[in-house]
Amino acid sequence: MSTNGNKSVNSYAVVITPDLAAEWLDIFAYDGQRKPDPHRVTYYAKEMTAGKWLPGRSIELAAVGSKKFLVDGQQRLWAVIEANQAQSFTVIEHPAHDMDEVAEIYVMIDIGKQRNASDILKPFHEAERTGLTTTHLNTLLAAARVLKAGFRSPTQGLLLSPREMPALMEDWAPHMRTFVETIEPLARDIAQCFRRAPVAAVAMYTLRWSPSKAPEFWRQVSQDDGLPIGDPRKTLRRFFAQHALGSKMVNSHQTLGVHTYCLYQALAWNAWLDGRSLSILKVVDPLADVVLKGTSRSELVHG
Repeated sequence: MSTNGNKSVNSYAVVITPDLAAEWLDIFAYDGQRKPDPHRVTYYAKEMTAGKWLPGRSIELAAVGSKKFLVDGQQRLWAVIEANQAQSFTVIEHPAHDMDEVAEIYVMIDIGKQRNASDILKPFHEAERTGLTTTHLNTLLAAARVLKAGFRSPTQGLLLSPREMPALMEDWAPHMRTFVETIEPLARDIAQCFRRAPVAAVAMYTLRWSPSKAPEFWRQVSQDDGLPIGDPRKTLRRFFAQHALGSKMVNSHQTLGVHTYCLYQALAWNAWLDGRSLSILKVVDPLADVVLKGTSRSELVHG
C-alpha cells in the first residue's frame, strides 16, 4: 500500500485470465473511457503470445465506496482476451469521493496515447453540461488558451491542465453558446474562420464584457444584413472571407499569427464602437497590445 497525500492508494498483484479480463471490462466499465484502439490491442496480444510481454504492467481503478471503475488498462485487458493467455498485472486502486474525482483521476493517468480535447472532456460530460457540441467545445478550449496568453499564441508554459478544464468550461461556456447562437447559420465562405481560436477568443471576450453591444456586432459580421461599404463589420467579414482556408483571394492565412489575427479584429471592433467608417484593415504595429474598447472588465488586454 502507498499513500497519495491524505489518500491511501492500494496496489496488489493479480494474475488476470481471459475470463477475469472480460468480467472486469464488464463490471468496472467506465463511460468516460475512450474506445479501445484495436491496433494497439492486437499489438499487445502479439507481445503476449510471443512471450515478450513484461509482467507487472499496471491496471488502474478508481473506487467510489465499493464501486470501482477502470480508468487505465482496458486495452491490456482486451489483449489478454485476444491472446487467450493469462498475464500478471499490478492493480492500483485510487480512492475517489465522487464521479468528478474519478474523471480527474482518469484524465491524469490515462496518457498511453495522446488525447485530444474531446478525449479529455468526455468523462466530465461537458457536452451535456454546457449544451455545446464537441466541435464548439474544442474551439472554446483553443480560444481559452489564447485568452490565457493575452491574445497571443499560447506557449508551452500556458498549456491547460486537464484539472483546469471543467472550471474553465463552466466559466466560458455561456459566452460560447451566445456566440454560436448569434452567428448561426453561417455562410460557407466564412464558416471556417469562426471556428478559429483567435476569432472565438475575441468574440467570447467582447460578449462577456460588452454584452449589450457585442451580439449585434458579431451577428452582422456573420450575416452582413445589407451593411453599407465602410461599415467596420462588413470590412471584418470581408477580411474573414479573404483569410479563410482555401481562399483564392489571398494566402496570408498561412502566415498570420494568432496575435495579429486578434489585432485585425480589434481594429474593426473599435471603429464600430466609435461610430467610425473603416474600409481597410491595416495593422501598423504587429507587436502592439490588443485594445478592445468598451469592455467593462478592462480597456487593455496585455500580451
